[in-house]
Amino acid sequence: ESGATQWVLPRAPGREHVGWVVSLVVATLVAAAFYFRITYLQKHYPEMLKPTRVRKERAGNRISGFDKFKASKPRGKMSQDGKGGRSANS
Repeated sequence: ESGATQWVLPRAPGREHVGWVVSLVVATLVAAAFYFRITYLQKHYPEMLKPTRVRKERAGNRISGFDKFKASKPRGKMSQDGKGGRSANS
């Protein structure tokens, strides 16, 4: 005998597609459950399917070119602006 021996389970005749059929049945059941849930919500709770947040239109707000680099509003601790260095107590 040469090399490693491979152990392969023999398949019964006519059972080649059992794995595919089981996968297809599971996928169909998941899709059907999703479909019937959406249908139920549309019939009894239509407000649950509406978006809760308003989408912002961002295309009109885009800044192009040199305007990207203009000075922005100062952020951070406003009370310490311009003081510089350490405080006298340290």
